[in-house]
Parts: sequence; structure tokens; C-alpha cells
Amino acid sequence: MGDQRANPSGFGARLRRRREEAGLSLDALSRITGYSKGYLSKLERGVKRPSIECARRCDHLLSAQGSLASLGPSRRPPSALPESASSIGEIWRLELRPDGRDSVMLVDEASDSTAETALLGWSLDSGVGRSSEPPLAEIGRVLEDLRTIGHGSRPALVIPMLVGGLHLLRQLAGRASARSKREVLRLATRFADYTGWMAQETGDERAALWWTDFAMALARAAEDSDSAAYALVRKAELALYRGDWSTAISLVESAQQHSRDPVVLSIAAQREAQGRALSGDERGCRRALERARRTAAAEVGRPPQRASYGSHSLADPIAFAAGWSLYDLGQSEACVELLSEELQRLPEHAHRMRARCAVRLARALAGQHRVAEACLVIDPVLGELIAVDSATIRVDLRELSVTLNRWHSHGAIRRIQPALAQALTH
Repeated sequence: MGDQRANPSGFGARLRRRREEAGLSLDALSRITGYSKGYLSKLERGVKRPSIECARRCDHLLSAQGSLASLGPSRRPPSALPESASSIGEIWRLELRPDGRDSVMLVDEASDSTAETALLGWSLDSGVGRSSEPPLAEIGRVLEDLRTIGHGSRPALVIPMLVGGLHLLRQLAGRASARSKREVLRLATRFADYTGWMAQETGDERAALWWTDFAMALARAAEDSDSAAYALVRKAELALYRGDWSTAISLVESAQQHSRDPVVLSIAAQREAQGRALSGDERGCRRALERARRTAAAEVGRPPQRASYGSHSLADPIAFAAGWSLYDLGQSEACVELLSEELQRLPEHAHRMRARCAVRLARALAGQHRVAEACLVIDPVLGELIAVDSATIRVDLRELSVTLNRWHSHGAIRRIQPALAQALTH
């Protein structure tokens, strides 16, 4: 059997040296990090390798300024995002089943159709001689109603209504005057963008990418550079959920170059911060968060924009992005403070965002051995998790479940386990 002792220059030896320089015993380090004494001892002896989260948390708490985190494992970007528009046709099948589940599925019967060529059915000629003025304000209110429904419903229920709205807008585009056609396309961009988000929530990343690419094609046809840039931000969010920080950062940097809208720029900077946190770049993360604050401040006092970007539920979206970024950097205490405040400020109807915030907060609490508190946070939203049926939230929920399993005999965990299991498998 090979020698498993840590290399003197490796993580374990460096961890022991930093711990001893800080005057901490293994017991004391266990209390402040949330990891067991036995696990930390194995790390120091080189018997085990640290997780990314452990390496970054120890680095932060021992003020190692990156020297410990750099010796731990790194998050390597996964394979490229799956093909989207290039291989999916604009043919859809709506399926309604007796059990109440329904879905809108892409059918590969027109494999040469892309998000760009799908616009051919939108009658994008000049509209000369037409005088019909579409009821865009009313249709815009329908979209806002659908977003409200999406806060507390399964995304598969919302997608057919969004697709119906897009088909209506396609018909209106063919009858609209040249002046109105651009506004029709702008509104269609918002419908397509939200359809992409709902597709992502079902776990269908390929469809989410198609709709996001289609939103970008509509925005370009409408000569709306800000909405086109926001579509890049949405693609970055898809990459972030896959852990692909490199692609996400590249996409939001491009978005920031092509938009002047303060809201788009602020959201892009928030996603950049999250990407840089995933990569372990604390300085870059904090710079991006500061840029998000500055650009958001530029929006104060300006008239509302025609487009609507980002979450409408969070009182302070930048604080939310900061909280999750700090968690990825191993700074769970600051994460708990920020997310606790945001969770309390969420409106009653925001079931999807409440579940998302609660799961992430519970992960931060569990990482500090605050198991009972983590269970108290997650218990009230488990029913909401089942109702909203979110694939993206389940990613975090699975990670939380793995962490809580370390204390599977804890009374609080046993009490929530049946509902937790149902939320994971729903």
C-alpha cells in the first residue's frame, strides 16, 4: 500500500501549519469550520483530499489569503453548453395528460431551422399600407400575469400559455404598421426570454437555450441591443448552473460591451461576480459586485424601461448574488447574514424565489454545523419546492441533502426527511 502521508508542500501540511500558527487545536478548528475533527485530521495527514468548499472555508477562516484554496481541488469548467438553435426545429407538440401534467416539446422534424430562421414566419417586411395597431399594453399585462403565475406553479403549466402568446404576437407582427412592428418584436422578446427561463426550470437545458437564442434573434430584429445583451446574460445563467464559470464570465463580459441599460449592466455584473466566485477569484468577485452597485444606482430616478429584466421579487438582487458568491468563496457567515435578510423581505407570493433563497441559506447554515437552524429554514418551503417543481432549485437541494446526511440521526433532520425526499424526487 502506498504512502498516504501528505507532501510537506501539500494542502494537509499547509493546513496544519496555518492552524498551529493561529493557535488552534483540531477541536477548535472543527468548531469554527463545521467539519469534524476526524475529517480535518485526515486532511492534515493527507489521508483525504479536501472538497472545494472545505479548502476555501479553511482558507478564509485561517486568513490564508488563497494559499490553502490554491492547494485544494479546482472547479474545472464542464464540457461546452449543448447545441441549441442549430439542431432544433421550430415545430412544437403540446401534450396534455389526464394526470394534469402537460408539456411543450421540440420536435426535430425541421432540423435545419434555427432561432434566426424561425423569424421567417414573422412577416418582417416593412408593413407598408397596414394600419392595425396591436393591443401591446394589454398583452404586456398578460405576460406580467404569467410571471406571477410562474412564481408558484410548475413551469410546464406556464410554458403553453407563453407559447400561445408568442403565436399571437407573430400574427400581430404580420398586420402591424412599420412603427408598431418593432414594439411587437420587443414584447415577443420578453415572452421568449421568460419561456426560456421556464424551460430551464423544467430541467430541459436544450429547450432553454433554443428559447434564449430565439429571444436574442427577436431582439436583434427589433434593433434592441439591450434585450439582445440580456439574452447573453441568460445564457450565462445557464452556464453557471452547470458550474461552467469560464463560459459564464465570457458571456457577461460580451453583454456588458453591447448594452448601455443600467439594469442589464447591473445584472451582468452580478452574474460575473458569481462566475468569479466559482473560479475562486475573490478580488474579481468583489469588483464585479461593486460595479453592479454602481450601475444599479444609475437607474435611480430614471423612467421605467419598456423591457423588464431579471427578478421582480428580490428586494436587493445584488445582496442575493453577493450572499451566494460569498458561500462559494467559503465565507458562509456573511452568506447567512445576507440571505437571511433577503428571505425575510421576499413578498408572500414569491414561492419560487423563497424556496431558492431558503435552500441556499440552509446550505450555508448546515456548512457551519447549524443543523437545527438549517432544518428550520428549509422545513416551511418544502411544500413550495414540490409545487414549483424547479430543476434548478433541486440542484442546490441535492447538495443540501448530502450535507445533512452527515447528521442523519439528528432529530430535526429525521423530522423533515420524508418531505425532503419527496421534494428531491418530485
